[in-house]
Amino acid sequence: MKRMFRFLYRIIGKIEKNSQKAFEGKKAFVVIGFQRSGTSMVCDMLNRAGVYFGDSKELMAPDSRNPNGFFEHKRLFKLCRKFLKESGKTMDYNFNFGKQLKAEGYANRFSRFFTRISIMNILSAVSSKKEVFGIKSFPIFWYFVKPYFPKERTVIAVFRNPFSVATSFETAWPGRFNVSQVIHFWTTAHKDMIFHLSAEKNFVLISYEDLLDIEKRKNIVQKISEISGLDSSKLESVFDDKLNRSGGRASRLKETYPLPEETEKVLASLEKMKI
Repeated sequence: MKRMFRFLYRIIGKIEKNSQKAFEGKKAFVVIGFQRSGTSMVCDMLNRAGVYFGDSKELMAPDSRNPNGFFEHKRLFKLCRKFLKESGKTMDYNFNFGKQLKAEGYANRFSRFFTRISIMNILSAVSSKKEVFGIKSFPIFWYFVKPYFPKERTVIAVFRNPFSVATSFETAWPGRFNVSQVIHFWTTAHKDMIFHLSAEKNFVLISYEDLLDIEKRKNIVQKISEISGLDSSKLESVFDDKLNRSGGRASRLKETYPLPEETEKVLASLEKMKI
């Protein structure tokens, strides 16, 4: 059995090497962030500036939560969920970078072989259609997509105030999550985000709230344009007065629910790292 897995891993290594060769000359982007934090808006910015995320039929369809689209590749998302399941984990966002993502048991180890190949095939397919392409990823998913993504890439990470995220969760999924759960998920996901960004050489971290501020937005758009080579006017064309602000509800929530100390530390770290 061990001999068979060594053989399979060698095959994966060869496929990965060929995939990296196929990425040569491409310009790759990844947008990382937690739910209801502005990742779709950032993807929309990049898409308007020429970044390809996939054909419309391959992406999650727009709805009332994101009328302009989610820019989330449906098959890639399902494979990432499958990757977690093979590790004995669930998509509850209760995760941190100290946990292991190794497949548990022979059946899951064998299944993982095909999961890895499928992830590489999707990335290769998206990149083959355009010279400039990108994906959207949750922090937890980036652990197992990153090894198969182009080494030369631009990472754009976005975060949002946890109280604003909590109110947006309630709007998107009424009654499904309480404030304590959302704050816990937010804290864990952003610890992962900080861990990921510490290993990236070409990234920007932006705040959703700053994107809604006209003056701060100009600086953010200019910085993204500088590191990406994308047209700043096209990047900025996504903004209008209809964007979700959640300011009043978030402020009221802040008055009644003090943030845990760990969450405050994570938020402070993000504020220091952002542009």
